[in-house]
Amino acid sequence: MTESDLTLWEWLARKWNTPRWRKAVRLIAAGLSAAAGIACAVTDAGSGNWLPLLAGAAVFLILGLRIEVPEEPLPVIPDGFEQPPKAVAEPEAPEAGEIRPAGKGGLPVLRLPLAVAAAFLAQWIMDFRPIYTPHARTAGLFLYLLAFGILSWALASGDAVFPVASTSGEGKGFKITLPRAAMLMFAVFFGVLVYMGSSDGMFRPLALLTLAVALVYWWIALAEYSGGMGEALIAAFRSAAGRIRGFGAGLLGGITLSPWSLLVAACFAALVVIRTVDLAATPPEMTSDHIEKLVNVDDILQGNFYIFFANNGGREALEFYLVALVSQIFGTGLSFLSLKIVSVAAGILTLPFLYLLGREIADRRVGLLAMVLGGIGYWPDMISRIGLRLPLAMLFSAAALYFYFRALRRRRWNDFLWTGVVLGIGMYGYTPIRIVPLALAAVTLLFLLHPSSKGSRGWGAAGFAMMMATTVLLFVPFLRYAAEFPEDFWLRTLTRIVGGGDLPAEDPVKTFLLNVGNAMLMFSWNDGVGWFNCVPLRPALDVVTGGMFHLGFFGVIVHAFKKRTWEAISLPVLIPILLLPSILALAIPNENPSLARAIAAVPAVFLLPALAFVLLIDFMRARLPGRYGAWAAAGLTAALVIAGAVQNFDLTQRQYPATYRLNSENASELGEFMRQFAATIGAPEDAYFIPYPYWVDDRIVNIAAGFPINSVHYVFPEQIPDFEFSGRPTLFLLLAEDAESLEALKQRFPDGYYAVVASQFPNNDFIYFIVPGTPNTGNP
Repeated sequence: MTESDLTLWEWLARKWNTPRWRKAVRLIAAGLSAAAGIACAVTDAGSGNWLPLLAGAAVFLILGLRIEVPEEPLPVIPDGFEQPPKAVAEPEAPEAGEIRPAGKGGLPVLRLPLAVAAAFLAQWIMDFRPIYTPHARTAGLFLYLLAFGILSWALASGDAVFPVASTSGEGKGFKITLPRAAMLMFAVFFGVLVYMGSSDGMFRPLALLTLAVALVYWWIALAEYSGGMGEALIAAFRSAAGRIRGFGAGLLGGITLSPWSLLVAACFAALVVIRTVDLAATPPEMTSDHIEKLVNVDDILQGNFYIFFANNGGREALEFYLVALVSQIFGTGLSFLSLKIVSVAAGILTLPFLYLLGREIADRRVGLLAMVLGGIGYWPDMISRIGLRLPLAMLFSAAALYFYFRALRRRRWNDFLWTGVVLGIGMYGYTPIRIVPLALAAVTLLFLLHPSSKGSRGWGAAGFAMMMATTVLLFVPFLRYAAEFPEDFWLRTLTRIVGGGDLPAEDPVKTFLLNVGNAMLMFSWNDGVGWFNCVPLRPALDVVTGGMFHLGFFGVIVHAFKKRTWEAISLPVLIPILLLPSILALAIPNENPSLARAIAAVPAVFLLPALAFVLLIDFMRARLPGRYGAWAAAGLTAALVIAGAVQNFDLTQRQYPATYRLNSENASELGEFMRQFAATIGAPEDAYFIPYPYWVDDRIVNIAAGFPINSVHYVFPEQIPDFEFSGRPTLFLLLAEDAESLEALKQRFPDGYYAVVASQFPNNDFIYFIVPGTPNTGNP
């Protein structure tokens, strides 16, 4: 058999037996043994376990260095493979997206895999903590430093390259003609009318209609289009009509998708399933924070159209209007499910923007991986399921970043307008979105300082200003509210920064710096202590995504300095800025990190591991050219993503609900018991529970029972002796450990009977006490 007739397996086996690969294996073993030995020495030097590891590392190093790599070529690649070109001395680093051929020697083959292995080991140690906790953190950070050093070496040597490159070109401007100036004046005029019509903190239909008119005038005045306004409108209508006809023709003729589009659609569909599986039970119970939202929704359904809801620290209104709409369309009413439908929908709508953002900054592979990693990630999945406003900040942050990067990279003026529209609407979503304009200002500054912006600097600065002005226009009703009720508008933010009005006793600068460090460690070490929105005291990312995130974070910094791309350096700059809503908890530093207030950082966070994955994919394809290399890279990527998905699914579906049940109350169980009682032997007005410190919220009980949200279905312990019995069967529910109330019920109703009900929530078993009476004949 000739070498050209070898099978792929035989060729790989022969290649494995060459001196080059034996040398590589021994050097890899030496590196891993040395890393493990150093980690043991740092964490538990007294045990002596590090001695044999370092000795083994020395032996492997000597054996590896003794092997001389001959100059003869590798075995011939079988038919169907692409022959890699010969390496040249000191080759230039490949451009973004270019696949580099393999070079001679072991180092180009070892550097990037060693960096990835060290990062995964670091994240695994910091996640699962197989050793004493403080030592696990030290060992993990040491291994991360080792991974960063090796990765920097690999990138500096040109072993691989991130697919991020700066674009160039001049932004197209336009002249402010007399008609445009008139439209702009009309927009400002109607904006003033909106401000005047938004008094007393209320939305009014006429003011909202006026705001829509102002936005139309604003768009006509400042948008980029060819020809006159009439021509542009006619062209826009024709384009829209053509797209509608094309879509209709596609439906009639059958929709066809390219293999890539089919892959993206299949991944998105799978992510939708992941995000909605067991939605009713994850999380399992409402809290008082949820019930405050439903109270606001009830206000809207009663005709009170507030711009901002001042209760419970102050809340933006968008979620409540969406929940009110959902409750009427789907018939879900004032319920936990209505809240979850809106929040999960916001999380799912974020996924396409992750794809578009990754594709815009790098390529479609980065976009797909960003969408997949963000889709399976326990952090955004859990925040989307929680039923609060939180995912709205994630959605509008992702959309704003996408449109803004597209505006700067493609020199598209109208995308500045779209960014302003997205941010203007997003300001009504969740408070952390307020930090996004600052993040975009930082991106703009990096763009203006970069050589590729030459000829477009004035254009870029004007685009940022117009984007901010568009945001302000849509924010006008909120501005009026902020002017009339500044305490309500700023309460939630100021209580975190300055507490009750004074700076915290600790040095605020020191607290800020400590908060920055703790916030940046949330991805590898500790995501916070709030059981409500996280699995406490663990990393915010899984082992695979976390390892790749840190490689991407530091790798793009090296890439940015080597390739001088403003896009690359923007990503690590964006993350600490978007974490500021969590970092600025100076008065309550134990609330930092907070996965809830850090949620606007999700788009940038999941873009970095996607970039690291594509770096590894291109590296593998360069070392094994041809379609087999592509399949090997795809297989490894799929295996790693599946491993991350398994861990994330366990976090979302098992660990998070278990932690949640351990800390929340069982109001829904009481409500369901009351519902069954009222549907059988009793009546709603004869069902009560007895409050106990830190037990259930009576409004949640009412929602679960199907009673009016503010109806009174509780009896305080001191009221039991004087309780007026209706003569009908009467139900009392009380916490099992409330022995005094049980004794009082026995004294008041000696003919009553009771039993203990085991709760699904730990330490929340309860007792039902039923007083016999004349059955309620009005119920079946």
